[in-house]
Amino acid sequence: RVYVLYLIKRNFFFLLPAVKTNSDPVFLRLLALLGFSFDCATEGEIRFVLKAGGDPKNIIFAYVIKSPTALQYAASVGVELMTFDCKEELLKIKKYYPEAR
Repeated sequence: RVYVLYLIKRNFFFLLPAVKTNSDPVFLRLLALLGFSFDCATEGEIRFVLKAGGDPKNIIFAYVIKSPTALQYAASVGVELMTFDCKEELLKIKKYYPEAR
């Protein structure tokens, strides 16, 4: 089964497993070891990935509305990549985490 995940990673390198549906620590660890990137919607999901050995550079913080506290946490652990759906969210990201991408 690990080989199947390896093949998925090699052939579908653009896939970002959503942590909310794949939060098993052993599974997250395996994905991290294989070099997968992760789609996290909350600070808690980011914590799961980091605890499993995931690289913060391989995490995208993808949620519609992020709290200032969550943005500051993302900054503190080096999660730079995130999404936004409106101008107000972009301005909030710029205010609380100007280095974010």
